[in-house]
Amino acid sequence: MDPWSVLKLSLFYYSIFFVVWLIGVAVLFSFIESTGVFQTIEEIGNGMEVEDLANFEISMGDVLRWAAYIGGGLVLLASIVNVILAFLYNLGSDIVGGVEMTFVERDE
Repeated sequence: MDPWSVLKLSLFYYSIFFVVWLIGVAVLFSFIESTGVFQTIEEIGNGMEVEDLANFEISMGDVLRWAAYIGGGLVLLASIVNVILAFLYNLGSDIVGGVEMTFVERDE
C-alpha cells in the first residue's frame, strides 16, 4: 500500500466524518439549549461569587469552535496513524514476503 494514497484517502474520509461531527454537535447543542440546561448553568455561574464566573456564557460559536479543534486534531491524528500503519504493513510484508492468493476455477 502506498502511504501517500493512504494519507489522501484517510484525509478524505475523516474530513467527511469531521463535517458529520460538527453537524451532530450543532444539533445536540440546539437540543440541549432548547431544554434550558445551559441557561440554568449560566444562572448558577452568575450566582457564584467568583469573578471569572460572573459573566459565564455558553454560546454555539464557542462550542463549535472547540468541537472543530477536537475534530480537526482527531482527523490529523487518525490520518497520521493510518499512514504509520500502512508503512508498518509494507515493512512487514517486505520482511515476511507477504501473502499471495490465487483463485482456481473448479470443473464440476
